[in-house]
Amino acid sequence: MYEFIAPLNILVIGMVALWWFSDLVVRYAQQLAYLTKYTTFFLGFVLIAFSTGMPELSIAISSVFAGAPALSVGDILGSNFANIAVVLGLPVLSSRAIGVSKHEIRPFMTMLGLVALLTVMVFLFKNITWKHGLFLIATYASATWWLTGTRHAQELVADELAEAKEEVKLEEEYLISRSGTILKLVGSMLLVVIASSICVRAALRLINLWNLQHEIFGATVMALGTSLPELAVNFLSVRKREYSLAIGNALGSSLMQGSFVLGLLACMAGKVSLAGILHLLPFSLGAFAIVGFGIGVRGKINRLEGLLLVALYIGFLYYEYFFKLMA
Repeated sequence: MYEFIAPLNILVIGMVALWWFSDLVVRYAQQLAYLTKYTTFFLGFVLIAFSTGMPELSIAISSVFAGAPALSVGDILGSNFANIAVVLGLPVLSSRAIGVSKHEIRPFMTMLGLVALLTVMVFLFKNITWKHGLFLIATYASATWWLTGTRHAQELVADELAEAKEEVKLEEEYLISRSGTILKLVGSMLLVVIASSICVRAALRLINLWNLQHEIFGATVMALGTSLPELAVNFLSVRKREYSLAIGNALGSSLMQGSFVLGLLACMAGKVSLAGILHLLPFSLGAFAIVGFGIGVRGKINRLEGLLLVALYIGFLYYEYFFKLMA
């Protein structure tokens, strides 16, 4: 009995810390967006997405040294799906809708298309070699470089900028130095990573008692655990009406994990197999289609689409349990 109580208590403490530190991340991202005139979509896609993707990166490195890269493969691809279906779906249900501004629709749809294309490619490869890994890493670097061209919010008219200032309530605390804001943002992101690591380790301890298979464990429990930072940041972003930050974080994390982290894993391991997780492809494509339709047609994701995303993820868990685990 005690072996369950201890990790459960640690998990609860870690969750509380995760939400608290994620609130700091959103606050300082707002400040940096104002001070640098960077869009919150760019900050979410690059800075925060890379930080919240650190659990997947650390697990990828650890799994290689442990001789179990299949665990990381399931975590990466399962987390990519969770980042779209859960990390976007659940916060949408808590709000009427979340969307991006008109000048951010093009970069969003471009990045969404790239993530979907890379997802299809890696599943078609089935076996990812170190050569594929180098290609994936180069793709992530190129996408990030391209996105720097959209990082400034110069397209915002005066009324939109004034409204943005009012929404984030720019008081004296925002009138600090840029370097000070960057240091606080980086420090907050590190705290998010530490808190998420505590949550994941506690969850691992609880689930390891059930002796699940590597692929199933990685794509479900591990993926949900490592998606906690993205989920916490997005709930708080939606609460603060930083919708572009929420969407950029979810999409940026998916691209970072599906290209950079998966590519690094393949380079370190020499070759990784996706054979045990191929059934995830149709679920992932369904999530991309739902989000792409909402943003492409209306520039936002409403509650109906959020419900469809969550239902799609529940369907995936149902499939994993009854057709994979019970097989």
